[in-house]
Amino acid sequence: MVWQKKYSPQNDEKHFSDSHEHLLVYARSIECFDIGLLPRTREADERYKNPDNDPRGPWKSSDLTRQEYRERDDYEIVSPKTGKRFSPPKGNSWGRPKDVVEALIKDNRIWFGPDGNGVPSLKRFLSEVKQA
Repeated sequence: MVWQKKYSPQNDEKHFSDSHEHLLVYARSIECFDIGLLPRTREADERYKNPDNDPRGPWKSSDLTRQEYRERDDYEIVSPKTGKRFSPPKGNSWGRPKDVVEALIKDNRIWFGPDGNGVPSLKRFLSEVKQA
């Protein structure tokens, strides 16, 4: 099993980002296995805000880029509020195909900052996070 131990890759690593570990997991009977989520802390929940008063409630933004280049995911994203155009940083690409990002924009799940000029990021809603 791969466990992601860091929120995002470290760009300052000399060789490889140490963002995950491999774990060996086994069970005598897979039918009896329960992964068991950890309870969320108040501190973790307080990281979610709602600066745009989205009716879905508090959210936090997350990076929309992939730390590798894929030609099919190298396109411009246009802010619907200002028309400003964004491209992924050199050597990276967007983390989702263009049609998916367009659907996310229509669903108000892409945040362009309070004035519409910020780098696009994905809104992750607290109400959609798995709870223990």
